[in-house]
Amino acid sequence: RDRDKMKKDLQRAMKGIELQESLSRALPQQHSWRMKIYEKLGDLCCKVNGYQKGLEYYQKQLECTERFPQSDEEVAAIHFSLASTCFDLKDYKEAINHYKTELTFHKDRPREACKTWLHIAAAHRM
Repeated sequence: RDRDKMKKDLQRAMKGIELQESLSRALPQQHSWRMKIYEKLGDLCCKVNGYQKGLEYYQKQLECTERFPQSDEEVAAIHFSLASTCFDLKDYKEAINHYKTELTFHKDRPREACKTWLHIAAAHRM
């Protein structure tokens, strides 16, 4: 059991190193590629409870959308990641702000908007 956990932790560390190396090779104008790496790094950090670092990577991912516009669905997903991570950090006010921003990208997707409202309600209860 301990061995399995150590193996999983090592695999995640190796994946993090691989992603960092990919990021260092990415050219500044490769916004789409950088966005994918930032998302994977954010997800990886959050899997190992490194929420603050995960938040930084998701923020960098969002910054890429300012230089390389993405679909509403993609930007909404980034705000969801930011909101969920803020929620995990118990920063409920900031989580609500990101959920509300996410809502603005769900104009034509009522099912997604409903899910976001449920997340907002959960954050308000905390």
